[in-house]
Amino acid sequence: MSAKTMKLPLLCGGFALLLRCGVWLTAVSTPLGKMHCVPGLDMETLLKVSCWGQPGATAPLFVPHRMLIAALAWFFGAAGCVPWVLLLQCLCGALGAVLAADCARRLWRKDFATLIAGLTFAAYGPFLLYEVSLLQEALLLNGYLLSFWLLLVLRDREKPLLPAVLAGLSIGFFTCGRPAGVLFAFALPFAAAAQAPAGRKCASGFAAACGIAGIWAAAAVFNRVFSDTWSPFFHVLPYAVAVNTGDPAAAITTGSVCASLLRMLARLPLLFSPWEYPENLNWYFFQEQFPSWKCLPGPGLIVPLGTGALVWFAASRKRWKQGWPVLIVLLTLAPLLTVREPIGRYRLLLIPYLLILIAGWAAFCIPADAETRRDWRSRFPEILGGIVMLTLLLAVPVPRSCLRASDFLSWGIACENDGNWKAAETAYLTAWQGSGFASNDALIRLLWLEQERGNFSAMDEALEEGIRAGKADPGMLWYFKAKTALLSGAPETARELLKEPPASLSPDWQNAAEELRLCLPAAKKKTSVLRRTGVQAQ
Repeated sequence: MSAKTMKLPLLCGGFALLLRCGVWLTAVSTPLGKMHCVPGLDMETLLKVSCWGQPGATAPLFVPHRMLIAALAWFFGAAGCVPWVLLLQCLCGALGAVLAADCARRLWRKDFATLIAGLTFAAYGPFLLYEVSLLQEALLLNGYLLSFWLLLVLRDREKPLLPAVLAGLSIGFFTCGRPAGVLFAFALPFAAAAQAPAGRKCASGFAAACGIAGIWAAAAVFNRVFSDTWSPFFHVLPYAVAVNTGDPAAAITTGSVCASLLRMLARLPLLFSPWEYPENLNWYFFQEQFPSWKCLPGPGLIVPLGTGALVWFAASRKRWKQGWPVLIVLLTLAPLLTVREPIGRYRLLLIPYLLILIAGWAAFCIPADAETRRDWRSRFPEILGGIVMLTLLLAVPVPRSCLRASDFLSWGIACENDGNWKAAETAYLTAWQGSGFASNDALIRLLWLEQERGNFSAMDEALEEGIRAGKADPGMLWYFKAKTALLSGAPETARELLKEPPASLSPDWQNAAEELRLCLPAAKKKTSVLRRTGVQAQ
Protein backbone atom coordinates (compact mmCIF):
# COMPACT_ATOMS: atom_id res chain seq x y z
CA MET A 1 0.00 0.00 0.00
CA SER A 2 1.61 3.24 -1.17
CA ALA A 3 1.82 6.41 0.88
CA LYS A 4 -0.13 8.20 -1.85
CA THR A 5 -3.16 5.92 -1.55
CA MET A 6 -3.18 6.29 2.23
CA LYS A 7 -2.91 10.08 2.21
CA LEU A 8 -6.63 10.77 2.61
CA PRO A 9 -7.31 7.98 5.18
CA LEU A 10 -4.38 9.22 7.28
CA LEU A 11 -5.70 12.78 7.02
CA CYS A 12 -9.03 11.54 8.40
CA GLY A 13 -7.17 9.70 11.16
CA GLY A 14 -5.29 12.85 12.14
CA PHE A 15 -8.56 14.79 12.39
CA ALA A 16 -10.06 11.99 14.48
CA LEU A 17 -7.03 11.94 16.79
CA LEU A 18 -7.22 15.70 17.30
CA LEU A 19 -10.89 15.51 18.26
CA ARG A 20 -10.30 12.58 20.58
CA CYS A 21 -7.48 14.29 22.41
CA GLY A 22 -9.85 17.13 23.26
CA VAL A 23 -12.65 14.80 24.30
CA TRP A 24 -10.32 12.65 26.43
CA LEU A 25 -8.98 15.71 28.24
CA THR A 26 -12.57 16.84 28.81
CA ALA A 27 -13.51 13.44 30.21
CA VAL A 28 -10.65 13.14 32.69
CA SER A 29 -11.21 16.68 33.97
CA THR A 30 -15.03 16.54 34.35
CA PRO A 31 -17.57 14.21 36.01
CA LEU A 32 -17.84 12.34 32.68
CA GLY A 33 -14.67 10.50 33.69
CA LYS A 34 -16.38 9.37 36.92
CA MET A 35 -19.40 7.66 35.39
CA HIS A 36 -17.89 4.29 36.30
CA CYS A 37 -18.42 5.25 39.98
CA VAL A 38 -22.22 5.23 39.61
CA PRO A 39 -23.67 2.16 41.40
CA GLY A 40 -25.82 -0.04 39.21
CA LEU A 41 -24.37 1.01 35.86
CA ASP A 42 -22.61 -1.59 33.71
CA MET A 43 -19.46 0.51 33.87
CA GLU A 44 -19.14 0.10 37.63
CA THR A 45 -19.83 -3.62 37.40
CA LEU A 46 -17.38 -4.07 34.54
CA LEU A 47 -14.57 -2.41 36.48
CA LYS A 48 -15.22 -4.61 39.52
CA VAL A 49 -15.37 -7.92 37.68
CA SER A 50 -12.42 -7.14 35.40
CA CYS A 51 -9.81 -6.36 38.07
CA TRP A 52 -8.84 -10.02 38.38
CA GLY A 53 -7.45 -11.07 41.73
CA GLN A 54 -8.98 -8.12 43.58
CA PRO A 55 -12.13 -8.05 45.78
CA GLY A 56 -15.33 -8.15 43.74
CA ALA A 57 -13.70 -9.57 40.63
CA THR A 58 -15.04 -12.67 38.91
CA ALA A 59 -13.02 -15.53 37.48
CA PRO A 60 -11.06 -14.46 34.38
CA LEU A 61 -12.89 -14.75 31.06
CA PHE A 62 -11.49 -14.45 27.54
CA VAL A 63 -13.13 -11.09 26.85
CA PRO A 64 -10.99 -8.44 25.09
CA HIS A 65 -12.29 -5.49 27.07
CA ARG A 66 -11.96 -7.24 30.43
CA MET A 67 -8.47 -8.39 29.53
CA LEU A 68 -7.52 -4.80 28.68
CA ILE A 69 -8.85 -3.51 32.01
CA ALA A 70 -7.16 -6.34 33.92
CA ALA A 71 -3.79 -5.62 32.28
CA LEU A 72 -3.96 -1.88 32.99
CA ALA A 73 -5.30 -2.44 36.52
CA TRP A 74 -2.24 -4.60 37.22
CA PHE A 75 -0.02 -1.58 36.41
CA PHE A 76 -2.11 1.36 37.66
CA GLY A 77 -4.61 -0.11 40.13
CA ALA A 78 -8.38 -0.43 39.79
CA ALA A 79 -9.15 3.29 40.03
CA GLY A 80 -6.01 4.53 38.29
CA CYS A 81 -6.47 2.39 35.19
CA VAL A 82 -9.67 4.09 33.99
CA PRO A 83 -8.06 7.13 32.24
CA TRP A 84 -5.68 4.79 30.42
CA VAL A 85 -8.50 2.53 29.24
CA LEU A 86 -10.29 5.60 27.90
CA LEU A 87 -7.11 6.81 26.19
CA LEU A 88 -6.59 3.47 24.42
CA GLN A 89 -10.22 3.45 23.32
CA CYS A 90 -9.75 6.94 21.85
CA LEU A 91 -6.64 5.76 19.98
CA CYS A 92 -8.67 2.83 18.62
CA GLY A 93 -11.30 5.33 17.48
CA ALA A 94 -8.69 7.33 15.56
CA LEU A 95 -7.51 4.09 13.94
CA GLY A 96 -11.16 3.29 13.15
CA ALA A 97 -11.46 6.55 11.17
CA VAL A 98 -8.47 5.47 9.05
CA LEU A 99 -10.04 2.04 8.49
CA ALA A 100 -13.46 3.46 7.58
CA ALA A 101 -11.92 5.90 5.10
CA ASP A 102 -9.79 3.19 3.50
CA CYS A 103 -12.77 0.81 3.31
CA ALA A 104 -14.70 3.46 1.38
CA ARG A 105 -11.69 4.02 -0.88
CA ARG A 106 -11.34 0.32 -1.65
CA LEU A 107 -15.06 -0.15 -2.27
CA TRP A 108 -16.00 2.98 -4.22
CA ARG A 109 -12.60 4.03 -5.67
CA LYS A 110 -13.37 7.74 -5.19
CA ASP A 111 -11.55 10.33 -3.08
CA PHE A 112 -14.81 12.07 -2.19
CA ALA A 113 -16.17 8.83 -0.68
CA THR A 114 -12.94 8.34 1.27
CA LEU A 115 -13.22 11.77 2.88
CA ILE A 116 -16.94 11.47 3.64
CA ALA A 117 -16.54 8.10 5.39
CA GLY A 118 -13.39 8.99 7.33
CA LEU A 119 -14.36 12.47 8.47
CA THR A 120 -17.90 11.45 9.45
CA PHE A 121 -16.55 8.50 11.42
CA ALA A 122 -14.09 10.85 13.14
CA ALA A 123 -16.81 13.34 14.15
CA TYR A 124 -19.73 11.00 14.93
CA GLY A 125 -20.76 12.10 18.43
CA PRO A 126 -21.82 8.78 20.01
CA PHE A 127 -18.49 7.21 18.98
CA LEU A 128 -16.69 9.91 20.97
CA LEU A 129 -19.03 9.49 23.95
CA TYR A 130 -18.55 5.74 24.22
CA GLU A 131 -14.80 5.96 23.71
CA VAL A 132 -14.56 7.98 26.95
CA SER A 133 -16.76 5.59 28.93
CA LEU A 134 -15.92 2.26 30.50
CA LEU A 135 -18.03 0.18 28.10
CA GLN A 136 -16.84 -2.27 25.48
CA GLU A 137 -18.72 -0.93 22.43
CA ALA A 138 -15.87 1.34 21.29
CA LEU A 139 -13.45 -1.58 21.26
CA LEU A 140 -15.88 -3.98 19.60
CA LEU A 141 -16.98 -1.76 16.73
CA ASN A 142 -13.35 -1.02 15.79
CA GLY A 143 -12.43 -4.69 16.11
CA TYR A 144 -15.26 -5.72 13.80
CA LEU A 145 -14.31 -2.93 11.39
CA LEU A 146 -10.72 -4.22 11.33
CA SER A 147 -12.00 -7.63 10.17
CA PHE A 148 -14.05 -5.97 7.44
CA TRP A 149 -11.06 -3.90 6.30
CA LEU A 150 -8.88 -7.03 6.10
CA LEU A 151 -11.61 -8.68 4.02
CA LEU A 152 -11.32 -5.82 1.52
CA VAL A 153 -7.51 -5.89 1.64
CA LEU A 154 -7.33 -9.51 0.53
CA ARG A 155 -9.34 -8.61 -2.59
CA ASP A 156 -6.49 -6.38 -3.75
CA ARG A 157 -3.69 -8.78 -2.88
CA GLU A 158 -2.15 -11.42 -5.12
CA LYS A 159 -1.29 -13.38 -1.96
CA PRO A 160 -4.45 -13.08 0.15
CA LEU A 161 -3.75 -15.79 2.75
CA LEU A 162 -2.22 -13.52 5.40
CA PRO A 163 -5.05 -10.93 5.43
CA ALA A 164 -7.56 -13.80 5.37
CA VAL A 165 -6.02 -15.38 8.48
CA LEU A 166 -5.81 -12.00 10.22
CA ALA A 167 -9.44 -11.23 9.38
CA GLY A 168 -10.45 -14.54 10.95
CA LEU A 169 -8.34 -13.92 14.04
CA SER A 170 -9.78 -10.44 14.46
CA ILE A 171 -13.47 -11.36 14.20
CA GLY A 172 -12.88 -14.47 16.32
CA PHE A 173 -11.13 -12.46 19.03
CA PHE A 174 -13.76 -9.74 19.30
CA THR A 175 -16.78 -12.03 19.13
CA CYS A 176 -15.56 -13.52 22.40
CA GLY A 177 -16.36 -10.14 23.94
CA ARG A 178 -19.89 -10.00 22.58
CA PRO A 179 -21.23 -12.67 20.22
CA ALA A 180 -23.16 -10.10 18.15
CA GLY A 181 -20.67 -10.83 15.36
CA VAL A 182 -21.03 -14.61 15.38
CA LEU A 183 -23.10 -14.68 12.17
CA PHE A 184 -20.54 -12.41 10.52
CA ALA A 185 -17.80 -14.80 11.68
CA PHE A 186 -19.56 -17.75 10.03
CA ALA A 187 -20.05 -15.73 6.81
CA LEU A 188 -16.46 -14.45 6.73
CA PRO A 189 -14.79 -17.56 5.20
CA PHE A 190 -17.31 -17.57 2.33
CA ALA A 191 -16.86 -13.83 1.82
CA ALA A 192 -13.07 -14.27 1.86
CA ALA A 193 -13.32 -17.01 -0.77
CA ALA A 194 -15.52 -14.81 -2.95
CA GLN A 195 -13.16 -11.81 -2.57
CA ALA A 196 -9.94 -13.68 -3.29
CA PRO A 197 -8.44 -13.81 -6.79
CA ALA A 198 -8.96 -16.89 -8.95
CA GLY A 199 -6.92 -19.84 -7.81
CA ARG A 200 -6.80 -18.61 -4.23
CA LYS A 201 -10.46 -18.74 -3.31
CA CYS A 202 -10.61 -22.04 -1.41
CA ALA A 203 -7.30 -21.39 0.32
CA SER A 204 -8.43 -17.92 1.42
CA GLY A 205 -11.73 -19.20 2.80
CA PHE A 206 -9.95 -22.01 4.63
CA ALA A 207 -7.35 -19.59 6.04
CA ALA A 208 -10.08 -17.30 7.41
CA ALA A 209 -11.90 -20.29 8.95
CA CYS A 210 -8.66 -21.48 10.58
CA GLY A 211 -8.10 -18.04 12.10
CA ILE A 212 -11.60 -18.03 13.61
CA ALA A 213 -11.40 -21.61 14.84
CA GLY A 214 -7.93 -21.07 16.30
CA ILE A 215 -8.89 -18.06 18.39
CA TRP A 216 -12.14 -19.67 19.56
CA ALA A 217 -10.21 -22.79 20.60
CA ALA A 218 -7.72 -20.67 22.55
CA ALA A 219 -10.62 -18.82 24.23
CA ALA A 220 -12.31 -22.10 25.13
CA VAL A 221 -9.13 -23.45 26.76
CA PHE A 222 -8.59 -20.17 28.63
CA ASN A 223 -12.16 -20.19 29.96
CA ARG A 224 -11.95 -23.86 30.90
CA VAL A 225 -8.79 -23.27 32.94
CA PHE A 226 -9.99 -20.15 34.75
CA SER A 227 -13.80 -20.28 34.68
CA ASP A 228 -14.67 -23.98 34.33
CA THR A 229 -16.51 -23.65 31.00
CA TRP A 230 -15.60 -24.74 27.51
CA SER A 231 -17.58 -21.96 25.84
CA PRO A 232 -15.51 -19.19 24.21
CA PHE A 233 -18.52 -16.83 24.62
CA PHE A 234 -20.96 -15.71 27.26
CA HIS A 235 -23.95 -18.02 27.67
CA VAL A 236 -26.23 -15.87 25.51
CA LEU A 237 -28.94 -18.37 24.56
CA PRO A 238 -30.52 -18.67 28.04
CA TYR A 239 -30.30 -14.89 28.41
CA ALA A 240 -32.00 -14.30 25.05
CA VAL A 241 -34.85 -16.68 25.89
CA ALA A 242 -35.30 -15.11 29.35
CA VAL A 243 -35.42 -11.57 27.93
CA ASN A 244 -37.86 -12.42 25.17
CA THR A 245 -40.21 -14.57 27.25
CA GLY A 246 -40.08 -12.38 30.34
CA ASP A 247 -39.35 -15.45 32.48
CA PRO A 248 -35.80 -15.85 33.88
CA ALA A 249 -36.52 -19.52 34.58
CA ALA A 250 -37.89 -20.27 31.10
CA ALA A 251 -36.73 -23.56 29.66
CA ILE A 252 -34.88 -23.58 26.35
CA THR A 253 -37.32 -25.40 24.09
CA THR A 254 -38.05 -25.27 20.38
CA GLY A 255 -41.11 -23.15 21.09
CA SER A 256 -39.31 -20.63 23.32
CA VAL A 257 -36.43 -20.25 20.85
CA CYS A 258 -38.87 -19.72 17.94
CA ALA A 259 -40.82 -17.16 19.97
CA SER A 260 -37.57 -15.35 20.75
CA LEU A 261 -36.60 -15.30 17.07
CA LEU A 262 -39.97 -13.83 16.09
CA ARG A 263 -39.63 -11.06 18.67
CA MET A 264 -36.12 -10.34 17.44
CA LEU A 265 -37.35 -10.01 13.84
CA ALA A 266 -40.13 -7.68 14.96
CA ARG A 267 -37.51 -5.36 16.49
CA LEU A 268 -35.40 -5.08 13.31
CA PRO A 269 -37.09 -1.84 12.11
CA LEU A 270 -36.07 -0.20 15.41
CA LEU A 271 -32.44 -0.43 14.31
CA PHE A 272 -33.20 2.20 11.67
CA SER A 273 -35.04 4.66 13.86
CA PRO A 274 -33.42 8.12 13.84
CA TRP A 275 -33.83 8.28 17.63
CA GLU A 276 -31.77 6.28 20.10
CA TYR A 277 -32.98 4.22 23.03
CA PRO A 278 -30.49 5.04 25.82
CA GLU A 279 -29.47 2.82 28.70
CA ASN A 280 -26.25 3.47 30.64
CA LEU A 281 -25.39 6.61 28.67
CA ASN A 282 -27.75 9.00 26.93
CA TRP A 283 -26.33 10.89 23.94
CA TYR A 284 -29.03 13.55 24.20
CA PHE A 285 -28.26 14.17 27.88
CA PHE A 286 -24.54 14.65 27.30
CA GLN A 287 -25.25 17.07 24.48
CA GLU A 288 -26.87 19.25 27.13
CA GLN A 289 -23.89 18.92 29.46
CA PHE A 290 -21.37 19.67 26.69
CA PRO A 291 -23.08 22.07 24.25
CA SER A 292 -20.19 21.92 21.75
CA TRP A 293 -21.20 18.29 21.08
CA LYS A 294 -24.38 19.56 19.42
CA CYS A 295 -22.20 20.51 16.45
CA LEU A 296 -21.26 16.86 15.91
CA PRO A 297 -23.32 14.56 13.69
CA GLY A 298 -25.52 12.16 15.66
CA PRO A 299 -28.01 9.36 15.01
CA GLY A 300 -30.79 11.78 14.06
CA LEU A 301 -28.84 12.64 10.90
CA ILE A 302 -26.63 9.62 10.23
CA VAL A 303 -29.18 6.81 10.62
CA PRO A 304 -31.72 8.28 8.12
CA LEU A 305 -28.89 9.03 5.68
CA GLY A 306 -27.49 5.53 6.13
CA THR A 307 -30.88 3.89 5.67
CA GLY A 308 -31.47 5.92 2.51
CA ALA A 309 -28.03 4.88 1.26
CA LEU A 310 -28.83 1.25 2.05
CA VAL A 311 -32.02 1.46 -0.03
CA TRP A 312 -30.08 3.12 -2.86
CA PHE A 313 -27.48 0.38 -2.77
CA ALA A 314 -30.05 -2.44 -2.65
CA ALA A 315 -31.87 -0.97 -5.66
CA SER A 316 -28.69 -0.33 -7.70
CA ARG A 317 -27.75 -3.65 -9.23
CA LYS A 318 -24.65 -2.20 -10.87
CA ARG A 319 -23.28 -1.25 -7.41
CA TRP A 320 -23.68 -4.74 -5.95
CA LYS A 321 -20.40 -5.92 -7.43
CA GLN A 322 -18.56 -3.14 -5.60
CA GLY A 323 -20.36 -2.98 -2.28
CA TRP A 324 -21.82 -6.41 -1.53
CA PRO A 325 -19.43 -7.00 1.44
CA VAL A 326 -21.13 -4.09 3.27
CA LEU A 327 -24.50 -5.76 2.81
CA ILE A 328 -23.12 -9.04 4.16
CA VAL A 329 -21.95 -7.31 7.35
CA LEU A 330 -25.26 -5.50 7.86
CA LEU A 331 -27.31 -8.65 7.28
CA THR A 332 -25.23 -10.71 9.71
CA LEU A 333 -24.85 -8.09 12.45
CA ALA A 334 -28.40 -6.71 12.56
CA PRO A 335 -30.38 -9.79 13.74
CA LEU A 336 -28.35 -10.42 16.89
CA LEU A 337 -28.56 -6.76 17.92
CA THR A 338 -32.28 -7.26 18.52
CA VAL A 339 -31.98 -9.93 21.22
CA ARG A 340 -33.36 -7.20 23.47
CA GLU A 341 -34.47 -3.64 22.71
CA PRO A 342 -31.83 -2.24 20.30
CA ILE A 343 -30.54 0.52 22.55
CA GLY A 344 -28.09 3.10 21.23
CA ARG A 345 -24.90 1.37 22.26
CA TYR A 346 -25.91 -1.93 20.64
CA ARG A 347 -26.78 -0.25 17.35
CA LEU A 348 -23.41 1.50 17.42
CA LEU A 349 -21.86 -1.57 15.74
CA LEU A 350 -23.84 -0.88 12.53
CA ILE A 351 -22.89 2.77 12.15
CA PRO A 352 -19.46 2.33 10.42
CA TYR A 353 -21.07 0.38 7.58
CA LEU A 354 -23.89 2.90 7.21
CA LEU A 355 -21.22 5.61 6.96
CA ILE A 356 -19.46 3.67 4.18
CA LEU A 357 -22.77 3.41 2.30
CA ILE A 358 -23.41 7.12 2.81
CA ALA A 359 -19.97 7.83 1.35
CA GLY A 360 -20.75 5.76 -1.74
CA TRP A 361 -24.15 7.39 -2.18
CA ALA A 362 -22.60 10.85 -1.91
CA ALA A 363 -19.77 10.00 -4.30
CA PHE A 364 -22.00 8.63 -7.06
CA CYS A 365 -25.16 10.73 -6.69
CA ILE A 366 -24.18 14.22 -5.58
CA PRO A 367 -21.58 15.14 -8.27
CA ALA A 368 -23.18 16.20 -11.55
CA ASP A 369 -22.91 13.72 -14.40
CA ALA A 370 -21.35 15.74 -17.20
CA GLU A 371 -21.17 12.92 -19.72
CA THR A 372 -24.76 11.76 -19.89
CA ARG A 373 -28.11 13.15 -18.86
CA ARG A 374 -29.96 10.36 -17.13
CA ASP A 375 -33.74 10.20 -16.99
CA TRP A 376 -35.74 9.47 -13.84
CA ARG A 377 -35.79 5.69 -14.51
CA SER A 378 -32.01 5.45 -14.29
CA ARG A 379 -32.08 7.59 -11.18
CA PHE A 380 -34.84 5.53 -9.51
CA PRO A 381 -32.53 4.02 -6.80
CA GLU A 382 -31.37 7.49 -5.78
CA ILE A 383 -34.93 8.84 -5.72
CA LEU A 384 -36.14 5.87 -3.66
CA GLY A 385 -33.29 6.26 -1.19
CA GLY A 386 -34.04 9.97 -0.88
CA ILE A 387 -37.71 9.28 -0.14
CA VAL A 388 -36.77 6.82 2.62
CA MET A 389 -34.29 9.27 4.11
CA LEU A 390 -36.78 12.15 4.13
CA THR A 391 -39.46 9.90 5.63
CA LEU A 392 -37.21 8.99 8.54
CA LEU A 393 -36.09 12.58 9.01
CA LEU A 394 -39.55 14.14 8.90
CA ALA A 395 -42.22 11.53 9.57
CA VAL A 396 -40.79 9.55 12.51
CA PRO A 397 -42.11 11.22 15.70
CA VAL A 398 -39.66 12.61 18.21
CA PRO A 399 -39.88 10.92 21.65
CA ARG A 400 -41.69 13.00 24.26
CA SER A 401 -38.51 13.51 26.21
CA CYS A 402 -34.98 12.54 25.36
CA LEU A 403 -33.86 13.24 28.94
CA ARG A 404 -34.57 10.91 31.86
CA ALA A 405 -34.56 11.47 35.61
CA SER A 406 -32.09 8.58 35.88
CA ASP A 407 -29.63 10.49 33.66
CA PHE A 408 -29.56 13.39 36.13
CA LEU A 409 -29.28 10.98 39.06
CA SER A 410 -26.26 9.23 37.54
CA TRP A 411 -24.68 12.54 36.62
CA GLY A 412 -25.17 13.80 40.19
CA ILE A 413 -23.36 10.77 41.60
CA ALA A 414 -20.52 11.31 39.11
CA CYS A 415 -20.37 15.00 40.10
CA GLU A 416 -20.27 14.03 43.77
CA ASN A 417 -17.37 11.64 43.13
CA ASP A 418 -15.64 14.45 41.25
CA GLY A 419 -16.06 16.79 44.24
CA ASN A 420 -18.48 19.12 42.46
CA TRP A 421 -21.12 19.44 45.20
CA LYS A 422 -23.10 22.27 43.63
CA ALA A 423 -23.50 20.43 40.31
CA ALA A 424 -24.47 17.27 42.21
CA GLU A 425 -27.16 19.16 44.15
CA THR A 426 -28.60 20.61 40.93
CA ALA A 427 -28.60 17.20 39.26
CA TYR A 428 -30.31 15.45 42.19
CA LEU A 429 -32.92 18.19 42.45
CA THR A 430 -33.63 17.97 38.72
CA ALA A 431 -33.93 14.18 38.94
CA TRP A 432 -36.27 14.48 41.93
CA GLN A 433 -38.50 17.02 40.23
CA GLY A 434 -38.27 15.34 36.81
CA SER A 435 -39.56 12.08 38.26
CA GLY A 436 -42.68 13.84 39.47
CA PHE A 437 -41.36 13.64 43.06
CA ALA A 438 -41.52 9.83 42.83
CA SER A 439 -37.84 8.78 42.64
CA ASN A 440 -36.80 7.49 46.06
CA ASP A 441 -33.15 7.18 44.96
CA ALA A 442 -32.98 10.79 43.79
CA LEU A 443 -34.50 12.09 47.03
CA ILE A 444 -32.24 9.99 49.25
CA ARG A 445 -29.15 11.20 47.37
CA LEU A 446 -30.33 14.80 47.63
CA LEU A 447 -31.05 14.50 51.35
CA TRP A 448 -27.69 12.91 52.16
CA LEU A 449 -25.90 15.60 50.18
CA GLU A 450 -27.78 18.41 51.93
CA GLN A 451 -27.12 16.73 55.28
CA GLU A 452 -23.39 16.68 54.59
CA ARG A 453 -23.57 20.39 53.73
CA GLY A 454 -25.68 21.16 56.83
CA ASN A 455 -28.47 22.60 54.68
CA PHE A 456 -31.42 21.33 56.76
CA SER A 457 -33.91 23.85 55.39
CA ALA A 458 -33.37 22.46 51.89
CA MET A 459 -33.92 18.93 53.25
CA ASP A 460 -37.20 19.98 54.83
CA GLU A 461 -38.35 21.74 51.65
CA ALA A 462 -37.69 18.66 49.50
CA LEU A 463 -39.52 16.43 51.99
CA GLU A 464 -42.55 18.73 52.03
CA GLU A 465 -42.70 18.54 48.23
CA GLY A 466 -42.60 14.75 48.45
CA ILE A 467 -45.35 14.64 51.07
CA ARG A 468 -47.58 16.91 48.96
CA ALA A 469 -47.02 14.83 45.81
CA GLY A 470 -47.73 11.57 47.66
CA LYS A 471 -45.74 9.39 45.23
CA ALA A 472 -42.53 8.59 47.12
CA ASP A 473 -42.19 5.88 49.79
CA PRO A 474 -44.12 7.13 52.88
CA GLY A 475 -41.76 5.30 55.23
CA MET A 476 -38.75 7.03 53.72
CA LEU A 477 -40.42 10.47 53.93
CA TRP A 478 -41.43 9.83 57.56
CA TYR A 479 -37.94 8.73 58.60
CA PHE A 480 -36.12 11.64 56.95
CA LYS A 481 -38.68 14.14 58.24
CA ALA A 482 -37.89 13.00 61.79
CA LYS A 483 -34.17 12.93 61.11
CA THR A 484 -34.23 16.46 59.67
CA ALA A 485 -36.05 17.71 62.76
CA LEU A 486 -33.44 16.12 65.02
CA LEU A 487 -30.49 17.50 63.02
CA SER A 488 -31.98 21.01 62.88
CA GLY A 489 -32.29 21.18 66.68
CA ALA A 490 -35.90 20.12 67.25
CA PRO A 491 -35.64 16.77 69.07
CA GLU A 492 -39.14 17.00 70.53
CA THR A 493 -40.61 17.35 67.04
CA ALA A 494 -38.60 14.32 65.96
CA ARG A 495 -39.84 12.37 68.99
CA GLU A 496 -43.47 13.18 68.18
CA LEU A 497 -43.02 12.17 64.53
CA LEU A 498 -41.42 8.84 65.48
CA LYS A 499 -44.45 8.00 67.64
CA GLU A 500 -46.70 7.90 64.59
CA PRO A 501 -45.15 5.71 61.86
CA PRO A 502 -47.05 5.24 58.56
CA ALA A 503 -49.26 2.19 58.16
CA SER A 504 -46.98 0.43 55.68
CA LEU A 505 -43.39 0.54 56.87
CA SER A 506 -40.65 -1.68 55.46
CA PRO A 507 -38.27 -3.50 57.85
CA ASP A 508 -35.38 -1.32 56.64
CA TRP A 509 -37.09 1.91 57.65
CA GLN A 510 -38.22 0.32 60.93
CA ASN A 511 -34.61 -0.50 61.79
CA ALA A 512 -33.44 2.96 60.71
CA ALA A 513 -36.12 4.54 62.93
CA GLU A 514 -35.00 2.46 65.91
CA GLU A 515 -31.44 3.68 65.44
CA LEU A 516 -32.70 7.25 65.20
CA ARG A 517 -34.65 6.89 68.48
CA LEU A 518 -31.41 5.93 70.22
CA CYS A 519 -29.94 9.25 69.13
CA LEU A 520 -32.74 11.29 70.74
CA PRO A 521 -31.82 13.12 73.96
CA ALA A 522 -33.70 12.29 77.14
CA ALA A 523 -37.22 13.78 77.21
CA LYS A 524 -37.71 16.83 79.42
CA LYS A 525 -40.16 16.65 82.31
CA LYS A 526 -43.57 18.17 81.64
CA THR A 527 -44.29 21.56 83.20
CA SER A 528 -47.42 23.63 83.25
CA VAL A 529 -48.15 26.14 80.55
CA LEU A 530 -48.08 28.93 83.16
CA ARG A 531 -44.56 28.06 84.29
CA ARG A 532 -43.29 27.69 80.72
CA THR A 533 -44.64 31.14 79.86
CA GLY A 534 -43.32 32.69 83.10
CA VAL A 535 -46.81 33.79 84.37
CA GLN A 536 -47.34 33.53 88.15
CA ALA A 537 -50.56 32.00 89.50
CA GLN A 538 -52.86 34.42 91.33
